[in-house]
Amino acid sequence: MLLLCVRGAERMKTLKLEKKDFDENRKYKNGKLDYDGHVEIASDLGWLFFDRIKIKGFLNVGAGSGIKAGGSIGVGRGIEVGGNIEAGEGIKAGGSIGVGGNIKAGGGIEAGEGIEAGGGIEAGEGIEAGESIVSGLFFKGEIKCKWLSAGLGIAAGFNEELPQKIIGGIRKGPVILGEVVKE
Repeated sequence: MLLLCVRGAERMKTLKLEKKDFDENRKYKNGKLDYDGHVEIASDLGWLFFDRIKIKGFLNVGAGSGIKAGGSIGVGRGIEVGGNIEAGEGIKAGGSIGVGGNIKAGGGIEAGEGIEAGGGIEAGEGIEAGESIVSGLFFKGEIKCKWLSAGLGIAAGFNEELPQKIIGGIRKGPVILGEVVKE
């Protein structure tokens, strides 16, 4: 189903993905999601599997749905996921990345704005945000990577009594909450 989405003066189509767009194993029937607009994915579908995701607009995944890509996830604007997000390679967004669950990438994670996770954030390489990097908004939230860089600050474990670990070297940005640990 296609809709027309208006963001300011810019008009972009929106692709809405539902249960029927995935096979019995919840794999996207087209394999790769390559779209020149916004993408919305329905709620309560569980883990959904893609070969790769590349879209120009926003990616919005409803609560109770999570996305997993064997390759990379690249989005021209922001990413919002109600569940978890995982990529075998990197995750990159021109805007912000906001996830209700955990964020995990085999490569790096990069956002032009902020990165927020309800749980933990893990990257095989670095994590870079133009604004802040925040984990543990709803439950245990460690940050684990090789290095971190944030324009405004880094915080791990808002929803925990004890400070959560930040495992990785800090390249830029003050640590507001969490304990930096070298591994």
